[in-house]
Amino acid sequence: MPPIPVTFLKGVKTARAAQLAQLGVYTVDDLCNLYPRSYEDRSVVRKISELREGEAATVCAYVRNTDTRMQKNRLSITSIRICDETGEMNLSVFNGKYPPPALRRGELCAFYGKISRDSYGFHMTNPAFTKYADGWNAAFFTIQPVYPLTKGLTQNLLRGIVAEALKTAPPEYETLPIALLQKYRLMPRGLALQNIHFPRSAADLEESRRRLKFEELFTMQLMLLLLKDAEDRVRNAISFRSAFADAEIQRFTETLPFELSEGQKRVWKEISENMDANRAMNRLVLGDVGSGKTILAVLAMLKAALAGYQAVYMAPTEILAEQHYGTIRSLLAPFGIRTELITGALSAKEKKEALFAVENGTAQCIVGTHALIQPSVKYFKLGLAITDEQHRFGVKQRALLAEQGNTPDVLVMTATPIPRTLALILYGDMDL
Repeated sequence: MPPIPVTFLKGVKTARAAQLAQLGVYTVDDLCNLYPRSYEDRSVVRKISELREGEAATVCAYVRNTDTRMQKNRLSITSIRICDETGEMNLSVFNGKYPPPALRRGELCAFYGKISRDSYGFHMTNPAFTKYADGWNAAFFTIQPVYPLTKGLTQNLLRGIVAEALKTAPPEYETLPIALLQKYRLMPRGLALQNIHFPRSAADLEESRRRLKFEELFTMQLMLLLLKDAEDRVRNAISFRSAFADAEIQRFTETLPFELSEGQKRVWKEISENMDANRAMNRLVLGDVGSGKTILAVLAMLKAALAGYQAVYMAPTEILAEQHYGTIRSLLAPFGIRTELITGALSAKEKKEALFAVENGTAQCIVGTHALIQPSVKYFKLGLAITDEQHRFGVKQRALLAEQGNTPDVLVMTATPIPRTLALILYGDMDL
């Protein structure tokens, strides 16, 4: 069904549509999805003696007197004194929000606003109000949405337009499987949308929020799974499977002055299996500082180099790049692997020599900063990119390297102590 323009709604003409456009609202569906930024709970009714400074509350009281004064700048201030059986308080209304004839002495009204206190007692500024006329207007004593506004729009006006949109919009189709609704006791989408705008109670508002948040996270996870599936199906994916490389890696680990921990062995096994597969690796290694992530990066770079490919390690700063360069070069040199450093601190001559070695393939492992993905860096046969969470290797960076002929495997190293669940959300398109 084609989108319904806002001008289809009663009372929304061209000028009003232009105001709504300032909020990014062009269709009835846009209005339905313009969620409130906050709420006014007018169901909390208190006596004047029960009020507390700083809270927002509704007070039912009689108008005792009103006094309007014009200022030199043509602005008006109306002072209103109200009372109930427990006390009195003052209201201030600026700039003729509602003129004195709107409220008459002796009228019973309900006022809603934030409570402040001065030397005269409790006080409200520009409160919302309704009069008692053969009964109360029940709609006033509800939870009211507060929307983002633009010039020419008021809360009451926008509430009315949204209410009209909810009545006009076609029935909401259910976006979640019935099994999920039942399992997690989620509100149907149509009801959730109605209640997020005009909740019948605080409990209904919370349930509608829970439903819509669940849907948003569920949709995001599905998109990440689709992205991961697309990554898995990527063409030109590299397999680093090599019996020679595996034998050399075994020899490398035996020359280390320490033995890999069980955790390191497990993670390396997963990384190695990913690199052997005919699909692009996209893996996050999460570990505290000093947990041994660097040696895993060295193992991956060695495996790539022994299989005939180049590997890059991107560090967030030049200092870290130089430190990693020294470590990686000293570990891999005995195995005939040449490592180059590319940073902005290199002299023109050093940079030219390094770039030449990278382009002709004599440099198998390259360490540097974000300069590694600049157009001036031409890789001979790039197969592996290692980075950290501060320089996450995203779609754009990967595409830049893919343009050179291959889709490199990606390994992201992070020491950030984030919970596993949060990591799965942030890096849901990766293996963890």
